[in-house]
Amino acid sequence: MIRSGVVGVIRQQPPRPTSSNRAKTGGLSKRGQHSQSIDPDRDTNAAGLDKITNLLVDWRQYLNPYATELLPLSATSFLYVVGAIEIVAGVLVLSRFTRVGAFIVSAWLTAIAVNLVTVGYYDIAVRDVALAVGAVALARLTEGHAHAGVPARRERRRQRIGGPVHA
Repeated sequence: MIRSGVVGVIRQQPPRPTSSNRAKTGGLSKRGQHSQSIDPDRDTNAAGLDKITNLLVDWRQYLNPYATELLPLSATSFLYVVGAIEIVAGVLVLSRFTRVGAFIVSAWLTAIAVNLVTVGYYDIAVRDVALAVGAVALARLTEGHAHAGVPARRERRRQRIGGPVHA
């Protein structure tokens, strides 16, 4: 059963596992087999779009009032810029520039966490710091993945052409 609304699509959870279907799946329930994945890019783009539309929340409440006085533009215009930056960062994470996008997302989330601490939203700030650490991990994993493939590619190319390959 699927219900849709303004916020999104809600899917009904599968039935709880019983002893009979645990035996069929090797002890894993359907939830264990098809765990819900987290898509940081989709969430980043959704948050960026919501900064512009304000469908979920009025984002101005999360801005430090002293910082908004220092801005050369209104809080709403500032949030439009913030939303655009978040969308670009999300697109970068999905592109071939994942590493750069992940570092941008990490720095961005850290800056947001600092702002949230100044306003008093400590729980959201902790969540954003944890997401920033995850973004750094993504950047580092991407970096390691990119370097891991280089020697293997050189070796395959050397075998194809029959001689040493210079970088």
